[in-house]
Amino acid sequence: MEIMLNLPPLNLHIQEVALVTMKRLQSVGTMKDEDAGSSSTLWREAVLDTHLLECKTDHRPAKYVFSRKYLIHVSLTVVDVHRTLKIYTDGSKGRNGAGAGVFSHDPLIRLSEPLGSSTTVIQAELTAIKLAADCIVESNKRGKYFTIFTDSKQSLLALSRVIITSAVVMDCHKALEEAAKYNSIRIQWIKGHSGSKGNNHADRLAKRAAGRAPCAPEPIITPSLATHIELIKHITHKKFLNGWDRTPGCHLAKELLKYPSAATAQFFVGLGKSALRTATGLLTGHCKVNKHLQNMKLADSG
Repeated sequence: MEIMLNLPPLNLHIQEVALVTMKRLQSVGTMKDEDAGSSSTLWREAVLDTHLLECKTDHRPAKYVFSRKYLIHVSLTVVDVHRTLKIYTDGSKGRNGAGAGVFSHDPLIRLSEPLGSSTTVIQAELTAIKLAADCIVESNKRGKYFTIFTDSKQSLLALSRVIITSAVVMDCHKALEEAAKYNSIRIQWIKGHSGSKGNNHADRLAKRAAGRAPCAPEPIITPSLATHIELIKHITHKKFLNGWDRTPGCHLAKELLKYPSAATAQFFVGLGKSALRTATGLLTGHCKVNKHLQNMKLADSG
């Protein structure tokens, strides 16, 4: 039944909840890193599985309050500024990792930066904006109007907050503040895949970066709390699979189900009561098949 519905055994679920709770307490400063259970067998096993869990999360208990020199526009209405210089940014996340892309005709920018497998989409989007701000500073232009386009509303909302608890958001904010010292900086939301050539170029650069391995060792960007939770869930699922492999018997179920998955669970949940009863009986052998009837001494194998 656990395999059919993709439900890990209770002991694995409890271990997952314990590890996730510990990481949440660490992220808000309630639990110190040295009190994170270094002597715990459960924690040592998790770290051996993936060393990324030893990295501190991006969420910081310290808070930064600031005034903003740059402007943010989340609406679709693009403010027309005379002779504005446009820079397009995008972030992407694929199977091999994440990447940031930055594109512009003036100043000439073609950036495709791989960010590794532990980086989230929002971190990639914010990094792309930061790279665009760094390019403005490096261009040594003065008194110009720059508009940085992004299709990530979540990034703009993160930058709009008065209180910042994320190191990635803080780094992006500092880069934009530096760029706004000698130029007028505006960040404009643009709808993704809306026909904008600049946005399409940035999207291609980001996807190209996501498909490449980074040159530096990971993590390129400090992992987020969500990344750590995802890693813990992956460890639980792997233990679930290993436990299913070591389970004796269940030959028919192993032939038909192979391994638990969310898609399989959704299929079974969508069945009607009668069909689900029949499927469960066939997979578990608890139905009117010869082997089950023989075990109950209700039929002769001959």
